[in-house]
Amino acid sequence: MRPEERVAPVVSRGIWVGRFHDFKSENGNVKKATLCRIADVEYMTMKDGSKRKRSKRQILNEVERLWTQKYQELKQGASRGPHKNTRLKFSEAAQEFLDAKAKTRDQKTVNHYSDSCNQLIECLEGDFNVHNPPRNFDTQFCDWLQKRKITDNSVNSRIRDIQACLNWLYKKKVIKTKYYLEKLRATDPTPGRFSNQQLLDMIDYMERRIYHPRDQKEYKLGVAMMRSFMMMRYTAMRAGEVRALPLTRIQDQLHIADVEEENYRVKGRQEAYLPILPELQTFLDNDLSAREPNEKWYLDNGRGGIHWSGVAEMGRPFKKMCDFLGIKGVKPLHGFRSTAISNLLDNGVSPRIVQKLARHTKIETTLSYHNDTNLQIAPQITGLI
Repeated sequence: MRPEERVAPVVSRGIWVGRFHDFKSENGNVKKATLCRIADVEYMTMKDGSKRKRSKRQILNEVERLWTQKYQELKQGASRGPHKNTRLKFSEAAQEFLDAKAKTRDQKTVNHYSDSCNQLIECLEGDFNVHNPPRNFDTQFCDWLQKRKITDNSVNSRIRDIQACLNWLYKKKVIKTKYYLEKLRATDPTPGRFSNQQLLDMIDYMERRIYHPRDQKEYKLGVAMMRSFMMMRYTAMRAGEVRALPLTRIQDQLHIADVEEENYRVKGRQEAYLPILPELQTFLDNDLSAREPNEKWYLDNGRGGIHWSGVAEMGRPFKKMCDFLGIKGVKPLHGFRSTAISNLLDNGVSPRIVQKLARHTKIETTLSYHNDTNLQIAPQITGLI
C-alpha cells in the first residue's frame, strides 16, 4: 500500500485495509485497520436474494463506503478517549496486535498469528465485538479445528495464538476482561513414519518421472522431488531448510544457517553442520557434477532460482505421490524427517546424539519419535541390576 492510498487489498491475508491519516497508532504511524474480507465485497446481493459479481469499480466504491464508516467510528472513539470503542471488532483489535508483533517477531510467526485470528473469525461465521465475544467461543474454535482433521497439538497452537492476542489486548487496556481459553489435552500418537517398502515405492515413482517423463516439466519435477527426498531422508533436515539450501553450503558437511537472500531463518536460530552419509554422498557426487554453471540452489530450477516458491507448494507433489501410492497417516514432507529420527532411536542410537542431529531444543521432543510399544524390557536389564 502506497502512503497516499486510503484503501488497498492485502491478497496474502484476504482482506482490504484502510489507512486513516487523521489518526495515529501507538508508535506514531498512520493508523491502519481491516475494512472487510476480499470475498465479502466480491458479490452483491440482489433484491430477489441472488448474488451478482461486482465490477472493479463497484468493489472499490463499496470499500470506500466501508472506509468512511470506519472513519466515523474512529472519530467517535477518539472523542471518548482511547480504547473505549464499545463496538470494536475483533479483526480491528487483532490488527493492532499484529502490527505490534511485527516489530519484535519474524514474519513467519506474525503470519501464523494472522492465520489463527482469521480462522477464529471464519469459525464464528463473521467478525464479532471484541468486548462481547460469543459464548464458549474457545470451545467452538476447538471443535471447528478438530473437524478439519488437524492434530491436537496444532489445535492447541492456534488456541495459544488467540490467547496471546487477547492477553496483549488486555495488557494494552483495549479490552477490560481477561480471558482464559481452554485447550485440548494433547493425545497425539508417535509422529507417522514411512516403511522401507513405502520409501522404495516412492523412489520407483520418482524415477519413472525422471527416466520416462511425458514432458520437460515432469522431468524437472521428478528431479526436484528426488533431490528433496534424498536430502530429507538421509539428514533429517526440515523441508524449509532443504528448499533454502545454497549449493555453496554443501561441502564435506552440510551447513545449515539463515539465508538472507530468501529471508529464511533456521528454526530456533540454531546454525549447524550435519554429516553427509555415504548413501547421500554417492547421490550428491552424481547430482552436483551435472549442474549448470548458473545454478545457485540445491533445489535450483535451472535458472538460478528455487524450484518451489514455498514449503506449501513443495509439499503438493509429495502429497499427490502419497495419495497415488495409497500412503496414509504420514505427513508428506515431515514424514521423511520423522522416519529418519525414529529409525535412529529404534536402532539404539543415543537420544542425545539424535537430538543434536535433529536440533531439537528439548530432549522430550526427540523421545516423542520413539515407538516403544514393542520394547522388551527384560533382555535390556538382565544382569545389570
